[in-house]
Amino acid sequence: TGYGKTFLQKKLEARMSIAQIMLSNKALSITYISDYLGYSSSEHFSSAFRKYFGITASQYRRQKNI
Repeated sequence: TGYGKTFLQKKLEARMSIAQIMLSNKALSITYISDYLGYSSSEHFSSAFRKYFGITASQYRRQKNI
């Protein structure tokens, strides 16, 4: 995997994988996660997450019953 993908696509994949891991830790706020991943705001992170996964970060966290 990873062939034929641009650097930005790979970077986004990596960021979203990390986001999933970090969201499993309820002690970390979504704002903290967005800052850690280098997003300019939690809104920008939430928008990117929703576009990538089809659900919001909050919904993802709730679905995982974390």
